[in-house]
Amino acid sequence: KTQKAYYYLAAGLIEARKNNFQIAAPHLEEALKIGLRTKHDRAIASLNLAGIYFNMGNRDKSARYLAETKNNNPAPALAARIEELETALGRSN
Repeated sequence: KTQKAYYYLAAGLIEARKNNFQIAAPHLEEALKIGLRTKHDRAIASLNLAGIYFNMGNRDKSARYLAETKNNNPAPALAARIEELETALGRSN
């Protein structure tokens, strides 16, 4: 079960890197649904989903996944991207 979640996480991150958002989003959502072991991994999946949905123009889902990221106590390394998305979401209100 856990291996499957990490397969979907990896596949989603690869597709997101290629800007294949329509493919990446369902993979990352499936990884979260199945269950990732650590809060850090959940934060990475959620943060990527927030960025993907922002780029796709779905501000509501972007904000929801950004909040989920913050609930998973993200590592300081993710702080800049979180702040960047918060700023972008605030500007597009």
